[in-house]
Amino acid sequence: MSSVLDHASLRPILLRRTLALMAFYVLCMVGLALWLDRSSKGSDSQYTKEAVELLAQEKAAQLAEAVWVSEWAPAPIGQDQLEKEIRSVLSQSDVITSISVVDSLGRVKASSRDPRGSTMESPLDLFGGQERPETITLPPADGAPSQERVLLCPLVRGNRLAGYVRMTFQVARIHGIMHGVGRKLNLQILVGMIFIGIVTLLMQTGLSREAAELSRVLDAAVDATPVSIPEKGDEFAAVYKSAERVRLALSDARVERARAGERMAAISNAVNVGLLWFHPDGELDFANGRALEILGTDSLERLRPEWRATFAPAAAALEDLSRSRAARGEPVGVSLENPSRRLSFQISRIGGEECKGFVAVVTDREVVEMLEGDVHLAGQMQSFLRIIRTVMHELRSPLSAIIVNMDLLQDTLGKHGAAEPNLRETQGKYINVVKKELSRLKQSLFEMLTKVVPNVDKMERLDLRGLVTDLAALVLEQARRQGVEVDVHVPDHPMTVIGQGDRLRQAFLNLVVNALEAMPGGGRLRLILEPQGSRAMLQVRDTGPGLSTEQLSKIYEMGYTTKAAGTGIGLYVARALVEQHGGELRAWSNSGDGAVFEVELPLTRQPAEANCHTS
Repeated sequence: MSSVLDHASLRPILLRRTLALMAFYVLCMVGLALWLDRSSKGSDSQYTKEAVELLAQEKAAQLAEAVWVSEWAPAPIGQDQLEKEIRSVLSQSDVITSISVVDSLGRVKASSRDPRGSTMESPLDLFGGQERPETITLPPADGAPSQERVLLCPLVRGNRLAGYVRMTFQVARIHGIMHGVGRKLNLQILVGMIFIGIVTLLMQTGLSREAAELSRVLDAAVDATPVSIPEKGDEFAAVYKSAERVRLALSDARVERARAGERMAAISNAVNVGLLWFHPDGELDFANGRALEILGTDSLERLRPEWRATFAPAAAALEDLSRSRAARGEPVGVSLENPSRRLSFQISRIGGEECKGFVAVVTDREVVEMLEGDVHLAGQMQSFLRIIRTVMHELRSPLSAIIVNMDLLQDTLGKHGAAEPNLRETQGKYINVVKKELSRLKQSLFEMLTKVVPNVDKMERLDLRGLVTDLAALVLEQARRQGVEVDVHVPDHPMTVIGQGDRLRQAFLNLVVNALEAMPGGGRLRLILEPQGSRAMLQVRDTGPGLSTEQLSKIYEMGYTTKAAGTGIGLYVARALVEQHGGELRAWSNSGDGAVFEVELPLTRQPAEANCHTS
């Protein structure tokens, strides 16, 4: 390939770069050596001062014990012992020239130079009232040698300043020692850096050779040409093996790319839309068979020259996209209408900011509109089937109640006044129930046939206690026939909500009918209405077989039922009606221990705490 360097000319380039790197490294070493030498000269005085202070503190600590002992001994004996200790310290050091121990009043207790009892500055004047006094270094006195330093080290016993030790040091020797150590250290650093530089040069030279060889192998891999991989026993063996794997992977990728191109051509011909592919400069490169058919031509060669003139709006949109450098993912829509064709183009840019081309989807709008019409019709049919299933379920509950009450009414027709003193009242009750259910049935049929949602203007204030007690009366006879005991638990105070009575009654009835159907052999049905803060809570509890976890997750799905003759709509409708009133419907169960359905509705006001009664 044209971008590959001549490997014979690559080696001199790498050698020149290595020598330049080495020269730069040598300059850095010289600069580092000069900086270390200057830094050491500037730091020698500070290092000497710190060394003298450290030595003075050490010797003062060595003399402190002798000072404390001398305080308890008789004056001549204690002072003699202290001076003996001072001579011992002086004999062990070549840099200390004199030592004097001064008491708390500023008098010399013992000294190698000053007479006993002579007066010096008091500790209080020198160290002040410091809680933890520090060593003081005095400047050279007038006429004293410039290489001498006087240090005053405090003697502290407990919290009391008992005096201090005055020591004179010959700092020239210490300074020479520190300067010599610094020079040796700098020399060692410089030698170490030179050694590192030589090792780095050797490594750089080896790496340069390996880089040139690796470049040759990788270039051959890119060109898909055979190449001999050198046998290596060092760390680069794995690199050359990886280069060989890269060459094989690139070869496989070329084969797969060719196959992918063939598959793409087959897929693009199979879909029912036209696909066009353009170069970044806007030149048409590919068109599948469906695109050629929609655009009214039989070959790509005939479409290319007439593309810009015949489909000018799409070509203009393509040029706008090619001039834009922003990375836009949204396609640009273009419509083209003439007496013979109605076409739609969706043009997308490929590659973001670095444009790599454009793809355009071309469709015949008349075909698309026909398909959309078919989809809309299918949706309407699905909605119609759902409405029919809902009507069937909503007819079922009121018709069952009507049949039960008609049976009860028929039973009373054969009785007379002696046996049934309130016969007319009982018959009227049954007739009122039948009339009410027929009215609700008529309203449900009207709403389903017209597909009209109940008007919000029909919302009214409702006392849930009445709905619950009416519901219990409606199903009481059916429950007795099944051997089901019905318990109703409502509060003494009103439980007022805003809603539609027929809708809520239907929701509650669906829950109660489900509970009765779960207890064909008898059981107990409990209806519990109670306030929960600003919400009303109605629980419908049964003692049937209960529901499994899987059933609980599906009970609200349209069409799901666990009964042979069920429609799978009751709970779906009940939850929809409860949610229509701003409420929630929840359920839980332990399999084999009955089920609980809980309806929660917003109250119109916060209810007061009150006693409840049970019927």
